[in-house]
Amino acid sequence: MMPVMCVSAVLLCSMVADISARGLTATSTVDQPTLSARQYQHTDPNSGTRLACDKCPAGTYVSTHCSPSSVRECTPCPAGTFTRGENGVQQCHRCRAPCPVGFTEKVPCTTTQDRVCACPPNSFSSGGVDGGCKPHSLCPPGTRVKKRGTQTEDVLCRPCTKGTFSNVKSRTTKCRNHTDCQALGLVLLKPGTKETDNVCGSPSTIPPLFSPSSSFGPQHAALKQEPVSSTLTSLIYGAAHKGENRNDK
Repeated sequence: MMPVMCVSAVLLCSMVADISARGLTATSTVDQPTLSARQYQHTDPNSGTRLACDKCPAGTYVSTHCSPSSVRECTPCPAGTFTRGENGVQQCHRCRAPCPVGFTEKVPCTTTQDRVCACPPNSFSSGGVDGGCKPHSLCPPGTRVKKRGTQTEDVLCRPCTKGTFSNVKSRTTKCRNHTDCQALGLVLLKPGTKETDNVCGSPSTIPPLFSPSSSFGPQHAALKQEPVSSTLTSLIYGAAHKGENRNDK
């Protein structure tokens, strides 16, 4: 009889312990405060109560947390520190160091914002303040600016496409279309390239077709126009003259 009673007592104790544990878990869940976007959670060190404290405004920090009987206290950020928005932090963030040589201070350090350093116009830095500023590249003739440079990226250049050209160095210029000579009532004298425009001219600037006199010269033209009979006479006379010279010898 005794062993049965001992087993029953053990089972009863286990059930009571399990029920107690569930009750504690449920109670801790109920103790969770409901927070709004303008509140933060704080556990009171004296009572262990979880509280929903109001956040401090930008430019300040929580110097004293709220308690069951008092609200939180806020203190302005010291010089050289900041908090951007409503917060529950216990100290302000330190601003970045002053901008190094070659950079300009785009945004100053205040109690509500951090310092922002930037490169001067027409320059960039791909490695932040540690990388230093470099001037934006100039796209050479024959290329175009596909993407303008930014504070962190250089200018991106690409070759001019067919029918377009660029004859200057630039950080902003795009390729221009070749001049349409025909649309202007002109003729194309010299085709353009990626670096030069078409050369146009009036039709009168085109040289005339070559004539026999211009191709062979006046002497050849005269020879071509000379009658066949006179040519034969000259040949016969020349042969006879050579024969006389031989007889004289």
